[in-house]
Amino acid sequence: MAKDPNEYPTFTFRISDDLRGWFKEYSQRTGKPMGLILKEHIDQLRRKDERAKRTQVSLSEDSQ
Repeated sequence: MAKDPNEYPTFTFRISDDLRGWFKEYSQRTGKPMGLILKEHIDQLRRKDERAKRTQVSLSEDSQ
């Protein structure tokens, strides 16, 4: 059974007022909460990194 998202750890970081203002406005324009935008982007980065790691492993195996 999946864990309740309210039980997930939190992540806090600091950004400039200017960047926060832009991000908040972007969130409102897209209709997506700021946390969801960040989570989706981090998920996308993870998938990209996992593909890159698989490619590196495949290339190193091919060169042996």
